[in-house]
Amino acid sequence: MIKIKKSVYKILTFVLIFVVTMGVVTPVASAVWRQDNVGWWWQYNTGGYARGWLSVNGTWYYFNSSGYMQTGWIYDGGTWYYLRPSGAMATGWINDGGTWYFLRPNGAMATGWINDRGTWYYLQPNGAMATGWINDKGSWYFLKSNGAWTEGLPEWVINSNRLVAHAGGGFNGIQYLNTIEAVEYNYKRGQRVFEFDFSLTSDNVLVGKHHWGHRIYVNGAPTLEVFLSNKVLGMYTPTKFDDIAWFLYHHPDAYLVTDKIFEYDDAAFQYMIDTCLAIDPAIMDRIIVQVFSESGFYTVAKNYPQFDMLYTLYVTDPSDADIIRFVDETGLRVITMWDTRAHPTLVDQLKQRETVVFAHTVNSLDTFNALRKMGVYGIYTDFIYFDGVSYYVHNS
Repeated sequence: MIKIKKSVYKILTFVLIFVVTMGVVTPVASAVWRQDNVGWWWQYNTGGYARGWLSVNGTWYYFNSSGYMQTGWIYDGGTWYYLRPSGAMATGWINDGGTWYFLRPNGAMATGWINDRGTWYYLQPNGAMATGWINDKGSWYFLKSNGAWTEGLPEWVINSNRLVAHAGGGFNGIQYLNTIEAVEYNYKRGQRVFEFDFSLTSDNVLVGKHHWGHRIYVNGAPTLEVFLSNKVLGMYTPTKFDDIAWFLYHHPDAYLVTDKIFEYDDAAFQYMIDTCLAIDPAIMDRIIVQVFSESGFYTVAKNYPQFDMLYTLYVTDPSDADIIRFVDETGLRVITMWDTRAHPTLVDQLKQRETVVFAHTVNSLDTFNALRKMGVYGIYTDFIYFDGVSYYVHNS
């Protein structure tokens, strides 16, 4: 038999008495959550409480100097962190007050460029996700409403089949209709990008019209009531921007290129914004504004950054050198010009900068083919279509 020292024997005897007295052995209390009318804290079994950062079951929490668990934004060690209402440290994307932020795996708020699952985003110095046009270190970038920046050609260019339906596209052999019937017809024939001329009525409603001052509008812009009461060419629907916005809403693969909305038309831009906000703000991701000058680009980028832009040359007709310089400054990906303005040297210089050329307005397959051989990417057209295999003309 093994001999037991007296001291060990006494300890065993005490434990036995304790078990008999209590019935069970009560385990030593571990640290636990406690709450009072101020908030939650983490109570140690020693009687103390947590301060600063603490991981509980793999989740990080932060406790202030008084020991209370924090929620919301905290600034610690020169870095911002966000703690959810539960106190848990957030990681990844969060939306706080309608603004998106990105928290790195260690919880630190990100700023600058990040790549999340293959997509680039830009977080401003205050952490807020940027959208629209931004200038970073002298370079311009366009970010969609979800914050995404895509390298290479814009989505609308890729989905255009190299065609932009001019003034909504031709209909019944007629050009320049700018009506919803033309858009709907040309969509059914496969067009996905629609250029549309807009003008303001005298009561500041944006409607489909190239300009006022001729035919029945010789005296200038009419009221909306007068505009809507006069069928286009006596048979087609006078079309508001609202009609086109609803069309975009119901056709998520369609895009709009605005023409005749000059950079100083604040009322026109505000009308577009208000209409899209009332229908679906995401529509603005598929509206591309034609700008007519260098100053126009900077005006729109500053005042209406939610709209993507392309640069069209037909108003100012800048030199080749000015075009290249401007593209280098802005990173614009699309330039439009008359078909007679395009030439191989300019097209090639733009292509080297990953900028493509659309020529307007082209309704001849021979001209289209010649432009493509030159390197021109696509055309504005009334009557040329793509059937998935080849291009063809239809103007009946």
